[in-house]
Amino acid sequence: MLNRARQAQIGTADNAYDDLHIDRIDETWRHWIPGGLAAFHLALLVRDRHKFGFTVTLAFSLTSSCRFTGIDFQNFADLAAKLDSAPPSLYCFEPGQEPWLQILQRVQNGAAEHGAFVRALDKSFFPSELSVTNCFYIEFRQKEFEDYFRTIFFAARTETAS
Repeated sequence: MLNRARQAQIGTADNAYDDLHIDRIDETWRHWIPGGLAAFHLALLVRDRHKFGFTVTLAFSLTSSCRFTGIDFQNFADLAAKLDSAPPSLYCFEPGQEPWLQILQRVQNGAAEHGAFVRALDKSFFPSELSVTNCFYIEFRQKEFEDYFRTIFFAARTETAS
């Protein structure tokens, strides 16, 4: 069930996304934030070198709660204290198919998960050396789970997909 709940963080039961946990790339990356940022940087290099047209995304799973939490961090130090035990994950999305856009669309169509909340974070939040084009916080609760799931996404779209 925990695996199913983790999948629910970024997709519905019918629309889960494939991911690559950073500890599967390099098992020495035990510190989630620096390891995740290193994996994100490598993924961007590979994408750009091969001219792939997808959005590279790094997702950090935050602690869940039985109550809506909202954004309860102001910087990376705060964020580190909110991470859950799951390693960060890399995702590749076709432009326009990113999960925050999917959730926003479901909210607009009245078919969103209970309590869906999506918020873009200010660019000052993440390190300037990253090629991040967007950063989103997502929190929602699905009917089959009691907890609110929380994820922060760092995304880098291709130049042509901006």
